[in-house]
Formats: sequence, structure tokens, C-alpha cells
Amino acid sequence: MSTRLVSPRSGPPVRSTLSSGGVFFINRKDELAAIDTAGAAVRAHTSCKRDGAATSDPTTRRNYIFGHSSDPDREISIALLFAVIAGKPAAS
Repeated sequence: MSTRLVSPRSGPPVRSTLSSGGVFFINRKDELAAIDTAGAAVRAHTSCKRDGAATSDPTTRRNYIFGHSSDPDREISIALLFAVIAGKPAAS
């Protein structure tokens, strides 16, 4: 989803919202620690304004809202998706 700043004929411009996402592949034994570390790194970014909408399972998706450095009315919605890669199956 991408919404550009629209200036109506009268009144102030409408807030601009952009959406993006990223997939984080995990192949460690402690996937919850990796998920928490990734979430903390995203939150620590200087452009991260706040957590986004809560999801039903934060171990598969977390949402964040970023701000634009030169436009305080512009917000960027980021979805961080987690994919845990299982280890190799045991030989039979």
C-alpha cells in the first residue's frame, strides 16, 4: 500500500502513508531471542516512531511506524515477518 501526499483544493494536505516489509529468516535454536533482538533493533532506529498495530502472533509478524526525517506528517508502516527455518531432518 502506498499513499502519496494529496493537497485538496481547500484545507491542509492529507497525511502520507507508505507501507513496506521485510522477511527475517532464522535458523538458530533460540528463535525467540532472534525475534526479540530484531524487534529491539528496529525500535532503536532513529526513524522508528512507535510500534504499529498488534498482531495475533508476534512471533511471525511485528508492525512498526517510521517517520520521515524531512516531513513529520509522512509515516511509513513497516511489517517485519519472521520465517524460522527448521534444521535438517534426521537421516533414516
